[in-house]
Amino acid sequence: MQLALGATIPISSGLRNVENNNRNLTSGTVDPSFRFLAVMNMFPNWSLVGSFFTRQIVAANSDGFRAADAYRYQVGVTFAPVGRSFDLNAQLRYFTRGRDIVNGVPFAKSGGDWTYVAFGGSKALFGEGETAIRFWGELEAPIVQNVNGTQLTGEWTIRAGFNFNLALFSHDKKPDHIHKGKGKTLLPIKNPSKK
Repeated sequence: MQLALGATIPISSGLRNVENNNRNLTSGTVDPSFRFLAVMNMFPNWSLVGSFFTRQIVAANSDGFRAADAYRYQVGVTFAPVGRSFDLNAQLRYFTRGRDIVNGVPFAKSGGDWTYVAFGGSKALFGEGETAIRFWGELEAPIVQNVNGTQLTGEWTIRAGFNFNLALFSHDKKPDHIHKGKGKTLLPIKNPSKK
């Protein structure tokens, strides 16, 4: 099983004038986010993937606007044949956020729960293993969109891009005798006093 933890603490941009329906969409504060990822190999070529993400709003900005905290959960399966340069995946995604706060009053047309299903995959174009340059794409479609008040919602989304991992440290490990320049194998020494 592979586990990964991550955290981001963005620096405030100071933007407080991005509005939609007379509602400020930017907090103007420092909003830390945290993420967790787990990958477990189930069968040959198959793995189970789960992840969690949250964005926490520290405080309201100078205009009295405080964006709601957000949470995203994902679970899926990945098919990656050994010796092949492609993989396929399917995911179930759940996203939820509360109502935004404006001058201490919850904004009625904000927040809700969204559930999506996504199908995608990737293909190595150049290189091998973790450092390969890969092209990836996915199709995401909504299953349930339960929003508060009247809000814009999407039908389906197509995403695509390129991915490249930079390996700072080599994972290849040679035997100790190679690093020390010793190529001979030591044999046990018999004690001549014993018969």
